[in-house]
Amino acid sequence: MKTKIIASWVAAAILTLPMSGYTADSPKTYVKDSAITTKIKSELAAEKLSSLVKIGVDTTDKGVVVLTGVAANKAAVDRAVAIAKGVKGVTSVENNVTIKADAPDSAAKMKVEDKAHAANAKARESGQSVKTYVKDSAITTKIKAELAEEKVSSLVKIHVDTTAKGVVVLTGTAENQAAMDKAVVIAKAVKGVTSVENHIAIKSDK
Repeated sequence: MKTKIIASWVAAAILTLPMSGYTADSPKTYVKDSAITTKIKSELAAEKLSSLVKIGVDTTDKGVVVLTGVAANKAAVDRAVAIAKGVKGVTSVENNVTIKADAPDSAAKMKVEDKAHAANAKARESGQSVKTYVKDSAITTKIKAELAEEKVSSLVKIHVDTTAKGVVVLTGTAENQAAMDKAVVIAKAVKGVTSVENHIAIKSDK
């Protein structure tokens, strides 16, 4: 009888011991509305590069930052990692950002956007008005739909923005002059458009 009681005590003691040999990684617990996440996103947005804005940021309760999403090139990925590492409270950075397959097109888009920012900065210095684009503009939506209906892949890569005064700004790349001209014609034909600014680059010219 005593032997059975002792065996029961031993078994109970074994079950309560910590499993020191267990090495499986515990799942990450992300902190919602983390100050670190907010700070990193703010720093990425301050760079004014569309590729960096598309990078996702999460922070664990131990200060580990996990970066996901897509970047146009390795330079953009390295920049995002550097920004994350520079934020106070970050203990380490896990980089899961992938580089977009069509990096040349993305790089071209970034170049166009950088030129737009520079033009706006120059306009401010000279006292000229700076273009303010209307988010979710009905004109923009209509032009994008018309471009998509053409079923030409080159036209889908053309970006459309519309100002409050109905000025349409076209950027991006087109396969050839004919595709670019087609995009301009489509934009001009949409009701409400006052003028069209064409900043489309032809792929073969790059």
